[in-house]
Amino acid sequence: MNYFEKHIGDYLKDTSHLSLLEHGVYNRLFDVYYTREGGIPDEQAARLIGARTRDEKTALKDVLQEFFVLVDGAWTQARCESEIARYRDKQAKAKRSAEARWSGSRPQSDGNANASPEHVASDMRTHSEGNAPRARPQTPNPKPQSPEETAGAVSPHSPTAAGEACKAMKQASVIGINPSHPDLQRLIAAGVTTQEFADAAAEAKVKNFPYVLRMVEGRRNDAAAKGSVASKTDPDDWTRHAA
Repeated sequence: MNYFEKHIGDYLKDTSHLSLLEHGVYNRLFDVYYTREGGIPDEQAARLIGARTRDEKTALKDVLQEFFVLVDGAWTQARCESEIARYRDKQAKAKRSAEARWSGSRPQSDGNANASPEHVASDMRTHSEGNAPRARPQTPNPKPQSPEETAGAVSPHSPTAAGEACKAMKQASVIGINPSHPDLQRLIAAGVTTQEFADAAAEAKVKNFPYVLRMVEGRRNDAAAKGSVASKTDPDDWTRHAA
């Protein structure tokens, strides 16, 4: 692929917290992803985007963990896979259309009556190649999206649940953020919301990632304990037991 749509509003909404270096890494990842038409091998990611310095490699790690998912050794992104599948489908349809146009026999009067079979076959190949999607530059679709289409569209840059949580904490100046941290993943699996992480980060006296995670977990445990006590002192509950 040599073209993909980029919706500026969606991009800015979901990536406004990134540094300039992280923006560069993010866009280079998309370039490589679409050029290769597939996920980015974990072991080759730094080389493929040209990340050489420690800061560049750190930014690469953070962006991958926030916006991509590691599957069988390759970093993948759902929207990228969807766009690639759509492109390949259009490519296949164009190829079938070209083949269909040339599959029937043409009257000799339409062309050179003395043309040899080899000459006709050569013309067919030339025409088909000229109609193949890869032989033509891709251009943006000029049709604007309607408000209904825009409202129902899924942003191609939407972070994972861990990415959303980290984004919220980063906006509260929390340092040392790691989207793949096992404690973060465990808390998300337990149902902790992005808003809970954001609230804890905003109120934390120590703007440190592990500290905020412990704070969130402590609040969850306190809430669970209070709920347990409340259920034991519920008059209706005692009445049921007495009955």
